[in-house]
Amino acid sequence: MRPVWLTPPGQAPGAGADNLLLARHPHVSRDGSHLSVVVGPGNGGSAWRYSIRSGAQPVRLTFVKPGGVHYPIWRPAGDALTYLAIGERFGLFTSVADGASNTRSSVVPRSDAVPEDWTPDGATLIYQSVSAMTGVDLLLHDQRTGEDRPWLQTQFDEAEARLSPDGRWVAYVSNQTGR
Repeated sequence: MRPVWLTPPGQAPGAGADNLLLARHPHVSRDGSHLSVVVGPGNGGSAWRYSIRSGAQPVRLTFVKPGGVHYPIWRPAGDALTYLAIGERFGLFTSVADGASNTRSSVVPRSDAVPEDWTPDGATLIYQSVSAMTGVDLLLHDQRTGEDRPWLQTQFDEAEARLSPDGRWVAYVSNQTGR
């Protein structure tokens, strides 16, 4: 896989990243300057930071063994990534995106949680989780209190949530219509 940044008319203004082994879960920072992507086998990939604007050397951001990292998303300030770690500890974690430190902090200690997006102020994480009763649901994690609460929990599946830049609207995928 070779990610390439395209402008709205569909032109590639610069080179993308070359030769990414089993790359997946790309996520662009809010300011459009960086791309995070998981590189490596599905049972042990690491999150990497690629500079979109400068073309600087890629930086490995996570070192989780075994199981690796899945679904990294940028914090609003672009200084850290939140991701699902499957390894010695399962759950959602946040790591500083400088490539120098290998420390991570726990956000949501659930193995079925997938980070979707942060509110613009970085206070609330929206994530998906699976329930035996309601299927895939969207929940909110309050960073200040550490509390989780359902946001969209129906008989249908809700997933892939993205907030508008101002945080007022949420787009998500659902199977409610059957299409």
